[in-house]
Parts: sequence; C-alpha cells; structure tokens
Amino acid sequence: MNFQFFKQLTSIGFVTLAVVAGLTKHSQAHKISISNPIFTARQNNTPLNPIALNRLTLAKKITLESVTSSVNTGVGIHVDLTNDGKDGDGVLISTFLQAMPQEIGRVLVRPTPVVLPSPTRENQIVINSDNATPSQTQDAESYFAQGVEHYNRGEYEKALDDYNQAIRLNPKFAVAYYNRGLVYSNQREYEKAITDYSTSIKLNYSSVWLPYTSRGIIYFYQGENKKAIADFSQAIQINSQYTVAYYRRGLVYFYQGEDEKAIADYNQAIRLNPKFAIAYYSRGLVYSKQREDEKALADFNQAIRLNPKISIAYYSRGIIYSNQGEDEKAFADFNQAIQLNPKYPNAYNSRGIVYYQQGEYEKALTDYNQAIQLNPKYAGAYHNRGLIYKLNRNIEKAISDFEKAADLYKQQGNQELYEDSLGQLKLLRGY
Repeated sequence: MNFQFFKQLTSIGFVTLAVVAGLTKHSQAHKISISNPIFTARQNNTPLNPIALNRLTLAKKITLESVTSSVNTGVGIHVDLTNDGKDGDGVLISTFLQAMPQEIGRVLVRPTPVVLPSPTRENQIVINSDNATPSQTQDAESYFAQGVEHYNRGEYEKALDDYNQAIRLNPKFAVAYYNRGLVYSNQREYEKAITDYSTSIKLNYSSVWLPYTSRGIIYFYQGENKKAIADFSQAIQINSQYTVAYYRRGLVYFYQGEDEKAIADYNQAIRLNPKFAIAYYSRGLVYSKQREDEKALADFNQAIRLNPKISIAYYSRGIIYSNQGEDEKAFADFNQAIQLNPKYPNAYNSRGIVYYQQGEYEKALTDYNQAIQLNPKYAGAYHNRGLIYKLNRNIEKAISDFEKAADLYKQQGNQELYEDSLGQLKLLRGY
C-alpha cells in the first residue's frame, strides 16, 4: 500500500479515519454527487432528481492530505483523501475531518513533549549506563528542558538542536529520543522518528507505552497495519489505562473493516475517559456505517456536547438528518460546520445540495463555487455545479464542469460517477 503522508503533521502524527460515502445508482441522467462522510442526498421533486448516497464501504487504499492530533487526547484531523489520492468510496483518512478540521488543530496542535518525571529517575539510568558525569547530566537536562520549551512554541529546529545536544551528552537519555522523535514526526522525517521511538523503547523509557503508540501511528500511515496493531497492543499491555492506544487501535480496525473490534476499542476508550469527545464521534461513524442511525446520532450529539467546536461532528450529524429528511436540522448543522471551519469544502457542497433540493439554485451555485475554490480537485462539486448550469441552460459551462468531473473521477478510479459524467456530457451534446 503506497501512501503520501500529511501535508501537515503535527508532532506525532496521530491519524484518524475519515469516511467518504459513495453514491448509489438512482437516476443515470441526473444525480448529485457527494464525496462526504456518511452523506445521503434525499430524492425529492426538484427538476434534476438528486439521488441518495449509499452507506460506507471500506476503501482499500488511503492518501492523507492533512492530519493533526494529540498524544494526550488522540484526536486526528482533516483531509480530502482517497484511493491513492482519489475521491472514492470508503473509509478514508480525510473527512474525518476534512473531517477534523482546524478547530481541532488549534486545540490539539501537537502532543506536549515529555518532561523529566524527576531529577533522578530517568537520569539515574543515564548515569549508570553511560558513565555520564554529574555535570554532563545537568547540562543534558538543561538542553532537554530548553528543547521542550522550543517545541511548545513551535520552534522545531531549535528544539531539535537542544535534543541533539542532550543526547550527545547522554546517549542513553531515553526520553530525549522520544521527544526528538516527536520533532522528526512533525518535520515529516518519519524514518528518523521511528528510529528514535525504537531507541527510546530499547533504552527502557519509563513511559514506554508512549513511543510504542507514536511508532504505531507511523506504521499505520505506512500501511503496516499489523505492526501498528502490535505496537498499540503492546502499549495497552504495558499500560492498560492508556486511552489513546485503544482509540488508535480502534481506528486501524475500522480502516480494516473490523467494525466490532473497532467498537470494542472505542468503548474501552470511552469507559476510561467518558469525556473523550472524538472517541464518541469515531464510534458514531461505525454505527452510521452499520445503519444504526439512532446510535450514530447519540454519539455525534455526545461528541458535540463534550466539544462544541468539532465541526466534523456537526457535519456528520447533518448528513444523517438529511438522510432522514430533516432538511432544516441538516441545514443548521452544515451552517455550524462552516462557521467553525470556513475552509471546509465538503460542508459547502453538502449545504449546496440542501439549497438545490429546496430550489434555491443560486445559493446552491454559490456553495458549489466555494467548495471548488477551496478544493479545485473536488469532482463532486464540479458534477453538482454542472447540474445547476444544465438546469439554467448554460450548456457550455455545464459541459466544462462535467468534463472536469469526468476527468477527476477517472483519475480517482470512481467508475460509476465517471460513467455518469460521460452520460451527462452525451445528453448535453445532444441539445
């Protein structure tokens, strides 16, 4: 499995899964395309009969555009991914936040690096194993403390220099390797990060479940799911109260289509931390995939109660409301998702669909335009905008949009919507 990693990876790079639902065939001539998590556009009496989206199916490959997270809360973020960079059906690490957007990033920008638990515990190991002098140990601690401060200010190069100095003075300084691994992860130096996490583990870092979890995240990104699960499981075995490891393992299970295992891990994470908002959201995605809409709604509601700034939770809840014909509630949730994250193309596209269903075509057009401006490779938005142009008899623009949609769908391997776009073009050229 080939992966392109995140455009933004803050520190340890915890990944959450985003889900993109595919469209069911309802009308070959007219359908509205939505590349969003668990979204279904309800058919109504509008002239072009937008069709419904089906439920989630598992994608075989994923590409990450951006993810942010926290080692302490285990939240992942945002994306627009797909099968090898395609927009497609399945569980994607993307919308879980185009999906976990920026408000999560602001709160959970990066894990806090570890500080020394005491002046003696970690460094006693250093002195005994490395014959460091008291002066060297003190200097290493000073560089280490400076590294933590620089890291927390986002000064990663300075933090790296400080951790390098600490390790030079005390080559067995286990926690320094772990913190340096966080810097390398943030800088997308993933092999170096793995090396540092592995070294921290070999040196018997006292909180060794942290490097196991961090390394597992990178293995997951690399498509090494077995290694990722092994690391998360090892972290759990060492510290059975470590909520993040359950949550992260649940994400891997979800990606692999092992829904019951995913739910079991999310349940455990929630039992350990009943205020773990993103775990409720993640479990809600599994329930939605299983067509357990009421359970999904309950989990999305709880995620919002715990963290009212998770835009993807409003977005996903809006999808379910739309499926249930609750257009006003869906509209309100899409509005809230956009208010929280004004650069959320999926939310604009979805709100445009609601406008379209209500016959407010100019407002729908505005939202599709915004979705395309934010994501110029958003095939579904081109498709949907093409329907508006077709409705308005602006044939030239409609043809242009369906050509663009067809090209993008072909690149993304979405055969159904590629053929649908070709069908639209055939009809338009027959005008």
